[in-house]
Amino acid sequence: MRTQLVDSNFVIAAQQFNPSIFSQLWLVQNGIASENDFKGESVFTPAFAQVRSPRFVLLVLPQQLQFAPLPVEEQHGELVADAIGSIVRLLPETPYVAVGLNLNWLVEIEPKEYPAFSRALFYRENPLYEQFVENDARFGGYLSKDILGARLKLDVKPKKTGPPGEEVEKLLFAFNFHVDVRRDNQVDEILRMANQWDSAMEHAVGIIEVLENWKWK
Repeated sequence: MRTQLVDSNFVIAAQQFNPSIFSQLWLVQNGIASENDFKGESVFTPAFAQVRSPRFVLLVLPQQLQFAPLPVEEQHGELVADAIGSIVRLLPETPYVAVGLNLNWLVEIEPKEYPAFSRALFYRENPLYEQFVENDARFGGYLSKDILGARLKLDVKPKKTGPPGEEVEKLLFAFNFHVDVRRDNQVDEILRMANQWDSAMEHAVGIIEVLENWKWK
């Protein structure tokens, strides 16, 4: 079994962001980015702003801000907390709605073992699954629980990667730590979740490690 963290990001949903605020000058003056962060592709328009730097990708849309630290495999708790903290403190009147901390893993099994692994992980004896007994059936699942003051939603589904004709079947484990924020404490709640980045990562890694150590055969 091979596992790989392929994506991680911190998302803030709002009733309305103003992407035009997020200019290069504003980001540098407020310590959110440095001049070196603009060596990649960056776009600034009234409709959206996007910064691609060696350290992060920042995307601001009218109803969503997404901050993705780079490289994805490393620990980024301080970077996330500093950047998100600066933004929400500077824009406290923005009508924030929710926060999502997202971590996505791909789990790869030997191709000849994938069908059996998928079935061992998810198949259950009940009337629904009895409709999917064929050898070409594929399975996934949804799990959730409260943790770190958030609702962890884990969505697992089959995914094919690779060029046409050479696709490899994998399982995508999408972790979402979700919090709805209230207007009266929205900044504090966003700051609290931004400071949970490393803890959320540790919890998700623990779940992936349990899977890696599972004697399923």
